[in-house]
Amino acid sequence: MTLNNLPKLLAGALSLVLVLGLASPAYAGGGCFTGQVTLEQLDEQCMIVGDKMFDNFDVTENLIEGDLTQRTEVNLANILVVPWNDDPLNPGLEFVSLKNELNVTQAAVTPTGGLDLDIVFRVSTLDNEPKIKDNSLVAYFDSTPLQTNPFNSDNFAEVRERLYEDAALTIPVEDLTGIVIEKDRHRIVDTPDVFVDQTGITVNREFAPRSEIWVLKDLRIFTASQGETAEIQSFEQHFSQVPPTVVAGELLSLDSSALVIAGLTGSAVWMIPTVAGIASAGVYLIKFRTNKE
Repeated sequence: MTLNNLPKLLAGALSLVLVLGLASPAYAGGGCFTGQVTLEQLDEQCMIVGDKMFDNFDVTENLIEGDLTQRTEVNLANILVVPWNDDPLNPGLEFVSLKNELNVTQAAVTPTGGLDLDIVFRVSTLDNEPKIKDNSLVAYFDSTPLQTNPFNSDNFAEVRERLYEDAALTIPVEDLTGIVIEKDRHRIVDTPDVFVDQTGITVNREFAPRSEIWVLKDLRIFTASQGETAEIQSFEQHFSQVPPTVVAGELLSLDSSALVIAGLTGSAVWMIPTVAGIASAGVYLIKFRTNKE
């Protein structure tokens, strides 16, 4: 093969890759999900979002009591998990309640209505770079009367996250910044948690860059009067990362799964190999030389 034919071959390869990329499967390499799935499907599974992996999903607490539907636990098949990578430097997940699954309507005067759902997972970088540097969280609630955890509120809904260094959840992340004052219903306290109890308000916590972090997500709903309702409609979180530093001659991670680029110079060809059909696959820039004889 001569260099004169190389651009035509690369153009053909690009067309094929782009076609295959449009029909990406639900799994990436290694069996991780790349598209939206239910929380039930994610049990002990993984999801790739850009260059981040979310894995080791586990529900450690699942309880509903006093609800009008007489449910005793959340149906995890009605919690949709959606990957978001519209901003490659800020990948994340959205959890959406389907069929009003995260809703409690108190059935009687007693007992009070309540929901407690704890979700554990790990987020990590696929290639140890770029590292994770913060966590933002936003949630959307509804209740009757419309209150979300003010002082002495009868009804409230909240999403709280605690960040850990280890899988056993015994070593909390202690270098969090941006700690806010939490209205804990009857008192004001400082909280190191990533915590939201007001609809549409984004809370952000920064920390020293890390290759991985463990998250304990705690969803709580409480009602105190018969017929009253509180609900978590959805919540979304993102883990932004340190922007990559471009250094001549090193591999550069690109967030794409269907890309081939070729540029010819006097003695070098730059190419990007592609993993076709795998959404959000890691792609790397490689330089190699050719002998012109």
